[in-house]
Amino acid sequence: MSAKAGAWKEYSSGAYLEMIIKQLPQMASVVSKALSKAKDVSFISTGGQDVGAARLTGEVVNVMGQITPLVRNMTGIDVPKSIAAMRAQEA
Repeated sequence: MSAKAGAWKEYSSGAYLEMIIKQLPQMASVVSKALSKAKDVSFISTGGQDVGAARLTGEVVNVMGQITPLVRNMTGIDVPKSIAAMRAQEA
């Protein structure tokens, strides 16, 4: 176990970021899989909002938008900031 802990210490923030980014499609798959099992979806609109397929698409986008804050809260890694920092170093 201590050897594994030592190996983790040698990972750079870029390596952690790469591991997280590789998991994003799987996270999206889990979200979409849960939605695909719904037999009926009802949206109630009070006016001025999207309805139907546009509303469902918007809700999926909202859920996906919560993934990077979730990653930041769980790991301390801010994915968008980390990507921006890496791009700035490349420039």
